Amino acid sequence: MASIKAKTVTWQLEGTQELTDEGTLNSSVLSDASLLSLSRALGNGGLSTCMCLGLSTKLVVAFQMSNAGQPTVAVTNGLLRYWRGLKRDEAKERDMVRVLERALRYSGRSTIADVLIDRFSDNQPLTDSCWRRSSSTDLRDY
Repeated sequence: MASIKAKTVTWQLEGTQELTDEGTLNSSVLSDASLLSLSRALGNGGLSTCMCLGLSTKLVVAFQMSNAGQPTVAVTNGLLRYWRGLKRDEAKERDMVRVLERALRYSGRSTIADVLIDRFSDNQPLTDSCWRRSSSTDLRDY
């Protein structure tokens, strides 16, 4: 039995950002690898940022309890991926990045928010090296 794959038509918009036929930007800052890097940059404070994204305290605690023994970075990464999955169908990626930026700023992570927006504007993924270059201070001290 043959399978049929749907193709997504894309066209270039200002630089390297692509607009899909659904009208959303393909952002590499929301990829799995980027969210893992973001989780590492947030360190132990990542759970509070997740709550600023609108995830309930009950959900965050339940997720943390179901992943007992896992490092906070892994729990934060799981929550960020869960949030992305919830919002992907109802929001454009650029709107999701703006929500993530506001949550980072609200939770006192303005430097991380600045890097997020810079990388999004350049359509670059978040990497562990981008956090080291962004500031001479440790991002986890905020």
